[in-house]
Amino acid sequence: MTDGKTVDIWGCCISRDSFGFFDDEGYTVKVFTGGVSFISEFLPGPAPEDYFLNEELNDREKHNFKRKVACRDYNKTVREEFLGSGAEWLVVDFRAAAYGMYRFVLEDGTERFVSKIEVGRTSYVLNQRGIKHTYNFVDARKFDYYGYIDKMAEFVKGRYGDRVILIDARDSNEKIGALGVPESAGKELRRPRLLIEKLNLRFIEKTGCHYIKTPPNVLADDFHKWGASRVHFVVDYYRYVKGAIDYITSTEKPDPRTLDMMYLKACRLFSDIRSGRSVAEYDPSKKVMLHIRHKRWDEANAIVDGLVGVGNPLGDRYLAEIYRKGYGRERDDAKALEHARKAVKAGFRDIDGLYMKLLWALNTPEADSEMVEYAMESGSVSCKEMLVKAYTLGRGVEKDRAMAKNIKESIGDDGLDD
Repeated sequence: MTDGKTVDIWGCCISRDSFGFFDDEGYTVKVFTGGVSFISEFLPGPAPEDYFLNEELNDREKHNFKRKVACRDYNKTVREEFLGSGAEWLVVDFRAAAYGMYRFVLEDGTERFVSKIEVGRTSYVLNQRGIKHTYNFVDARKFDYYGYIDKMAEFVKGRYGDRVILIDARDSNEKIGALGVPESAGKELRRPRLLIEKLNLRFIEKTGCHYIKTPPNVLADDFHKWGASRVHFVVDYYRYVKGAIDYITSTEKPDPRTLDMMYLKACRLFSDIRSGRSVAEYDPSKKVMLHIRHKRWDEANAIVDGLVGVGNPLGDRYLAEIYRKGYGRERDDAKALEHARKAVKAGFRDIDGLYMKLLWALNTPEADSEMVEYAMESGSVSCKEMLVKAYTLGRGVEKDRAMAKNIKESIGDDGLDD
């Protein structure tokens, strides 16, 4: 992190990457909440003596950041961290709110709610403490989200004044894939989009915050450093948002018309990229899949070997697929699993499905345990589909058709957790 303006972020990667892709140039990020929903923060939490502790997750989660997110979500300490951060600015997006929540019922009847992505880590700590519990998914629209967003607005207005920036958390329906040109990423999901629009409007009304629009024609990046997702965008998007943030934080009275011009220029850029008149910022290593598509095995494997040689986990992501399908190398599921395991640990969640299939095919207690543990943590659609099978058949977990049904119903928000 670099010295400069200080910011807190209450949002997901859509906000954090607008700084991180440029090495936080000109900013110091004090607190980044990760996927903690504002709804979770304003629901009842435990007494301090029952707080989750970071070290309780050491054996479950190697990343300190993920341990911190799990603790702040369960403990409801986001506001406390913000009050002590000393940051001048707050950047917000409502992506996490659209995920939904998980409701835990403890053995004494106590209810606890956590953001959707924390279900696995929360269950783990409770199990470590010997606390019996059940949990089920709850759609965000089941909560009084206007009531909670009003509480959030009151807090941030009191803490940051007029130094609050809201970034629109829109999905993309097209992506830059292996060919380096736009291709379909699937339809934008209507229900979460409508919810986010309602939240954006209410928050702006209550805080008078600055607002950075996301172009409706924005493009996702199929080989984003955090993996494929409809909200993992090409670098051009983060460059636009970073420019807008720079303008807002450096201008005494930012003019919304200037932000509108930045937005329209970004819309035009993405139109030009989609039509072929311009090219998105693109990593040549992504040509691996293009070579594979045309059965140019030597060219594909030369790039992959180069990636592996410099320790780039993108090489493991490719090798998992190459060994699984025998692309220029002898098919070997054991090696495919070895590289898939490295790739998912590095954040390449677009390969979750292959990782799950390889573990399922082994059909051993150890593989089933690994599969369930990762699937609960990831929460991707591929993982949830595998959890449905696991709970239905009793693989890696006790057979529980009610839980299988609950998870299957949550898949209706396909893509929200990616």
